[in-house]
Amino acid sequence: MTQSAGRLPVRHRTPIDAMLLDGMHPANAGHERVAELLIPAIRAALR
Repeated sequence: MTQSAGRLPVRHRTPIDAMLLDGMHPANAGHERVAELLIPAIRAALR
């Protein structure tokens, strides 16, 4: 994965600004991405 300043890895195609409300707090897109990353880890931990 390649990464440029201010952007997520190319496979996500979503600019970081779209994921943050104010540069720090996640917007809906940011919360969705966090959930995508955490759900598999939580499921694995519960097994």
